[in-house]
Amino acid sequence: MKFKYIISVILAFSALVSCKREEAVEFAIEGDDIQADEYGGVYNINVSSPGNWVASASEPWLTVSPANGRGSQLCQIIVDSSVVFSNAEAVRNGVVRIETDDDRREITVTQKNFPYQISVEEPEVSIPNFEDRDKRWFDVVVNANSDFRVEPEYDIDEAAGITGNWLEVQKDELELDRGARPRKVKIRFNWDINSATADRTADIKFIPVDDEGHDIADAASYIIDPLSIVQTAADPMPDDPRMADSTALVGIAQALGIWSMWDTTIPMDRWEGVELWDSDDDALHGRVKSAYFYMYSTDDYIPFQVQYLTAAEELTFYSNENSFAINKIEIGPYLLKLGETGRLKRLTISAHGLEDIPEEFAVLGGKGKETGLEYLDLSSNNLKKIPDVITEENFPHLHALLLNTNQRRLVYDIKNVSVTEDKFSGYYGGLYDEISNQDNWIGGETTRSFPKRFLLWENLDTLSLSVNYLQGTIPSDEEVKALGIPVYSQADFDAQEKDTLAQYLLDQQVAKVLPKMRSMSLNLNRFTGKLPDWLLYHPNLDFWDPLVLVFNQEGRDRQGNSAGFTNAPENLEYYYDAYPNKYYAPKAEDEEN
Repeated sequence: MKFKYIISVILAFSALVSCKREEAVEFAIEGDDIQADEYGGVYNINVSSPGNWVASASEPWLTVSPANGRGSQLCQIIVDSSVVFSNAEAVRNGVVRIETDDDRREITVTQKNFPYQISVEEPEVSIPNFEDRDKRWFDVVVNANSDFRVEPEYDIDEAAGITGNWLEVQKDELELDRGARPRKVKIRFNWDINSATADRTADIKFIPVDDEGHDIADAASYIIDPLSIVQTAADPMPDDPRMADSTALVGIAQALGIWSMWDTTIPMDRWEGVELWDSDDDALHGRVKSAYFYMYSTDDYIPFQVQYLTAAEELTFYSNENSFAINKIEIGPYLLKLGETGRLKRLTISAHGLEDIPEEFAVLGGKGKETGLEYLDLSSNNLKKIPDVITEENFPHLHALLLNTNQRRLVYDIKNVSVTEDKFSGYYGGLYDEISNQDNWIGGETTRSFPKRFLLWENLDTLSLSVNYLQGTIPSDEEVKALGIPVYSQADFDAQEKDTLAQYLLDQQVAKVLPKMRSMSLNLNRFTGKLPDWLLYHPNLDFWDPLVLVFNQEGRDRQGNSAGFTNAPENLEYYYDAYPNKYYAPKAEDEEN
């Protein structure tokens, strides 16, 4: 009994205390106004009540949690991100009500709406002057609620060698699916090497556009963040030209990834593949005259240090590990700067992986100058067609041109290549013909498969077009005459000291095509048809090893015709009958006697 009495007293006391507390609590909330920004957020409100209460919101973009309760409790008001642009209304308003059976309190919520905006997190990006090609990029994340285009504005200083267009912009599609709420979009910037000894900058302009991609005329109300890109300067070259040459050679070798580097502890004149000038001219003596870069791995430009080899007469780049890779390898702008000096005469870029030669390459030709390229080897690349830039007008000093073996992949029967022309030329590589209208090549007959412009190039003495996909017929005697090439005349015969011209040329009025040609190869292409007299009876044909390097074709052309000439001779008896004084062995009748 005593125990039950104690329990009863405790319960009665607790009830009394509880009643006094409830009576002491008044219905109240902490604050009656919320100012929210456009991104919204969570706002805590303390609710005090002697009993039950219920919360509600006047707008769907407001949420109260919990929506009801009893007594004193923390209540959260959640404000969604705005979906309205501020050019319609600056703010939007709502009310949160908290009610009991006897009373009600209201909290006014005012939220800003979004302005049109294009914003970046970092206003400045710094990049080095050089990186490997696969590392020359960076991404910028932009928050925007309006579509836009990206336009770099370059700080140009030609005196310091700082030019523009060193950024390439790739912008992802901006998905504007949340009304005025900004969405993230990634912009990739690919950058080129800075070879100047001064920093260069680009200010990136974000220009709002409408749904059709047109610039928005009234964009003054837009909030657009600036973005500046700063690229550091290249290390200056030594003032001494000879030291600059050696520094350039090492830099080129490192950038190319040459497998076997020179030992830089020994003098430069003992470096393999490097020849120095031995000249009375102090400005030339000891400088690099020729350099040979062999066995390397790159998918980048010819390195920028090449522009400092201003005394070089010959440069060779040969055997790139990536020469057959399906990627775009370009010459780049730095080699072309040697055209300003006009000293480069022999250039080889072979087995490098080139798919095209830019029009700017003409600067190396020496047009209007006393010197220019005399020898050009572009063999074993992936050229799709004979580069348009290679003409006699652009290269007036050129006498030797090698364009052989431009095949990324060997295709014996090109009729069976079922892929599109673009894929064919890109994946397989190879000079398939000279025409620019590539649809014509795929669709049927080609209109100009042999580079006739070369037949007009009188100064050429060496031309190699072997092991390509050239097809069609060799220009006939009538065709070359129509080009304006004159026929052999009596004056040509009278000018010869020995019997080096065949009477056949005069009797048949054969065109005087490529009279200086000492070496020409056309073998292992897809040529068909008839060999013309201008070729069969060319005065220098016997120098060309024609049975192997001219008449010998292989495979099938695009129309399925078996490659080969209908009148290809089996030997050169006919030729030495026409040129009796050139015969190098006794004739059969002489042997009988």
